[in-house]
Amino acid sequence: MHAQAAILTTTNEASVVLTGVTADVVLTPGMTEVSVKQCYSNQESIPVEAVYTFPLPIDAVLLDMHVQLGDRTLTGNVLPRQEAENSYEDAIVDGDKAVMLQQLQPGLFTMNVGNLLPAEICVIEYRFISLNRWAGKSLRFSLPSTIAPRFGDPAAIGLAPQQVPEYSMDGGQGLSITVRMLDALADARIASPTHPITIEKDGGVARISLLSETIAMDRDFVLNIDTDAGASSSACIAPDLNGWLVHTSFCPHIDSTAERLPHAVKLVLDCSGSMAGDSITQGREALLRIVDSMSPSDYFSLLRFGSTYEDALDGAGMLLATDENKKMAKARIKLLDADMGGTSIAPALKAALQIRNPNDVPADLLLITDGNVWDHETSAATARRFGHRIFTVGVGSAVTESYVRGLAEETGGACELVSPNEEMADKIHRHFLRINSPRCEDMEVCWNSKPTRAFPEKTRCVYDDDTVHLFHWFDEAPTGDVTIKLNLPDGRVVSEVIPLQMAETQDSTSTAAHDLARVAAATIIRSIVDAEVGAKLALDYQLMSEWTNYLVTEKSDSGDNAFQLPELRKVRSQVSAGWGGSSSLRMMESFSSDMVCYDSISFEERPGRDQSSHSEELASFLLADDTGPHEFLIAKIKSLIASRQGDPLAPFLRADLRLEGSIDFAIQQLISKGLDESLVVTAFLHYFVLGIGDGSFSRYERRTLRKLYRAELVKSGVDPAETGKRIVNAFAGLGDWEDVVAAGFGLAA
Repeated sequence: MHAQAAILTTTNEASVVLTGVTADVVLTPGMTEVSVKQCYSNQESIPVEAVYTFPLPIDAVLLDMHVQLGDRTLTGNVLPRQEAENSYEDAIVDGDKAVMLQQLQPGLFTMNVGNLLPAEICVIEYRFISLNRWAGKSLRFSLPSTIAPRFGDPAAIGLAPQQVPEYSMDGGQGLSITVRMLDALADARIASPTHPITIEKDGGVARISLLSETIAMDRDFVLNIDTDAGASSSACIAPDLNGWLVHTSFCPHIDSTAERLPHAVKLVLDCSGSMAGDSITQGREALLRIVDSMSPSDYFSLLRFGSTYEDALDGAGMLLATDENKKMAKARIKLLDADMGGTSIAPALKAALQIRNPNDVPADLLLITDGNVWDHETSAATARRFGHRIFTVGVGSAVTESYVRGLAEETGGACELVSPNEEMADKIHRHFLRINSPRCEDMEVCWNSKPTRAFPEKTRCVYDDDTVHLFHWFDEAPTGDVTIKLNLPDGRVVSEVIPLQMAETQDSTSTAAHDLARVAAATIIRSIVDAEVGAKLALDYQLMSEWTNYLVTEKSDSGDNAFQLPELRKVRSQVSAGWGGSSSLRMMESFSSDMVCYDSISFEERPGRDQSSHSEELASFLLADDTGPHEFLIAKIKSLIASRQGDPLAPFLRADLRLEGSIDFAIQQLISKGLDESLVVTAFLHYFVLGIGDGSFSRYERRTLRKLYRAELVKSGVDPAETGKRIVNAFAGLGDWEDVVAAGFGLAA
């Protein structure tokens, strides 16, 4: 299968629609709250639809969104995904305002801004919060601003063509960011390895600003925060929809005084083309420090990968970490380069996991990569089969955190992120302390009253100075303290008593649950695989998920029913600094404006699919029926739409299609019973286009038929649901067509 091309273009090929992004950040010891504004401006003479795919932190919980259009502030709701998409499409073809936010993957979203009129400005503001992850005395805040080009086929994981990022050397928009640090963080030591900043401290607040007004959106914005006291555990009570929730942030301090036992580490380095530049330099440095830190009783192997994989130590398998072997390995590491093509991670992980372990020596895997792949699940499934802990080091200016952190947490390992100019030695040292520490998975949480449920139900591996987030629910607000005990494998017990505190009161007029309760619900949703259960929880708490979208619409008051669909304007992302061998400090100026960024593989653009629930059933019916090859009907519909460019709302009739067989007979029966001919024919065409759903029709063609169908419904004055029932009856003898039509009319009503 070919992968999706990462098309690199210049911003003068289309008007810049996204003109700027502003972020206001509030950091407290336990939580980070971020408000982001995206400003869209239509500088053209026609209506446009802006589509912007952008990243957020993997654990960000989006809580609110509103849209500012002139002096009007619009708010919306979280809806089931199919309902939101259909309502958005209806608004687009009706000429109404529509803004839809969709989650594509954890940490990856698409904003759709429909029917932006000439000279119109639209400001979208959304708010998210995330729970902080302390590492001892250090806290790392990161706000991603671009998506690095990824290996693989985005269509295979469900991205539509308009959602797939395209790239330019200059994205055309800048990021403005301000940060306020409160409480104990106000006196912390603050530094940014990614951007020049200014720091002002006054009245118990530290304010961090950019040295320049805006920054290029070509890398993550990172702050490293250090305090002498370090993180402390806390337990906070908040009201939930049906009771009370306690969020416990547990920061254990485990004395590693036990005798260090021999250990085996399988080292895996990403040498794909996307690692060229800063990332491969950091990867080599990390490996050199890792090998240096090994004791003579340890074992190690080294595998590198790209489109294929190979043993970098000539098939030696697990080597004892003698001085001679370490010297040989370091010499090989210094020669490693990003010259192996694409990022095919899963086969490399499988090969490394299959390397035979030394007898009675536990083995773990350490992966160093930028994580820039579309397919995350294949690697996770491979890891689950072998039962190893996987520790990851994400390197580069725009690491795919969802991949590197998700893979580590799913296997009981841990993740460290390192951007260019960031000190790596401490992070690698922390990783090795984790790898060499005993597995601690036996944790007890003791309460004065019994909770009704808990999440997570089973404790993952707990490491010294890391942060563990726990959620417990109660019918009545608990009192007293919570006690947490860690039963270590060597028989020691680490215990901590944490006092309960009440969360800050929120606006009593809000219909949503408390922010902390919504964060807890979002954390649970990430682990749910049942779509019905996940969608219900997301709707109850008004949360974005893989089953829900956020939708804002406003009816047009112009009364103009003229047919003019907006033209697509995809917001291009800026190529991440240091990607593919470019400098992290100044992007190379020698790229051609029409360059295609390859990861040393062949690419082709893959058309997307409509995700209608009935598409496969309808396509199957049409192929099985005696209407002839569906390619003929596709070509016919395209020709009919093209012929109506001057009058796109002209009705379609049976004579236009010249169908034969059972479909034409069913259409005749409906017409003979009083349904308008153009309504029946248009309904058939509309649902055929939805059902075929394999990229055969453009967005303009699909929307043209949707617009025509809705116009026919208004003209005929019929009830869509009743019309649907009548068409179901007409097609009742044609396989599963009855269910298909019923579902289709229900979705479009």
